[in-house]
Amino acid sequence: MIARGDIFNERRYKQLVSFVGLEFERKITPTDFDMVIDFGGKEIVIGEFKLSGNELPYGQRLCITNILEALFRSGVKPLGLIACHDVPPEERIEAATLIVSEVWFAPDKGWRPVKKARTVRQVIDDWRKYNTFE
Repeated sequence: MIARGDIFNERRYKQLVSFVGLEFERKITPTDFDMVIDFGGKEIVIGEFKLSGNELPYGQRLCITNILEALFRSGVKPLGLIACHDVPPEERIEAATLIVSEVWFAPDKGWRPVKKARTVRQVIDDWRKYNTFE
């Protein structure tokens, strides 16, 4: 039995997707997100996980920010988070335990660094409970 939230088909999960042929004006190309959680259309979390020391590329940050702002304007409570890891490629990344480096929860706040070490799970739980994050 596969635990809920675990990888269902590891062989397919590892299958790479090429976006060749999908470049548009201004060098726009597709991006992806490592995590999206939809809490019944009322709260939505978008997460991106980066190897420690790697920055979120400008275009991906802009895309995530634009989606979060659109969700906010529509009345949905959005949270964006960036978490870092040093997990070797042959090992699984346990998303819940990653340390969050930045969060976004309102347009007037923008992306903000997280002041003390917090896991992805802790950040999401606190944000849902307190409707903010510090």
